[in-house]
Amino acid sequence: MSFNLVCLSIIIQHSSKYHIIRLDEKDSSFCTFYIFSAISFSQIIADHTVVDRYVDIPQQYIDEVKKMWLVYAGESHSAAIRTGLALLESINPKYQVNITESGTPESYTNSHLRASRATWGNLTSSTGWIYSYGEEDWFTSSTAINRTKAGITYCNTHSLEIAAMGFGWCWDTEINTTDEFNMYLNATDEYITHCC
Repeated sequence: MSFNLVCLSIIIQHSSKYHIIRLDEKDSSFCTFYIFSAISFSQIIADHTVVDRYVDIPQQYIDEVKKMWLVYAGESHSAAIRTGLALLESINPKYQVNITESGTPESYTNSHLRASRATWGNLTSSTGWIYSYGEEDWFTSSTAINRTKAGITYCNTHSLEIAAMGFGWCWDTEINTTDEFNMYLNATDEYITHCC
């Protein structure tokens, strides 16, 4: 694997179990289909070959997704996911989404998917809703990892259940070694363990 590819991880909760999905750059724009399929009882792999079948997603899955809050922290790749969700809604209003870009994230609803890149705290601030979150906040230090875990806990204890959390790691010339890539994967695994 080339380390200058985008690596995307999504943590998905289903039946009190958390699953991690890792994709490379080629597949990252299709993570929406993983989220839709993750609520089923068996694994469904959906990649670029089935994009035209999004209209075949059963209504019961769509209704379940409308109860969820997707937190997709990151920078440009995070923005692309939110843009993709908005574009999907624009071509088919059955896929309703509310994207929050600032302030307090929207509370529970069953009328649309809630999506944002909001995190409670980051490396430089232990509290408050943060909408600017990068590699330094996800995996580069124990402080970053502990604050991300604290943010997940904050959401859990304040009626803001995160249904899926992802981080889009954009290629960064300063963070581009095997050790750093492994730090990223290890931090992601720590978040999964924290959620279990």
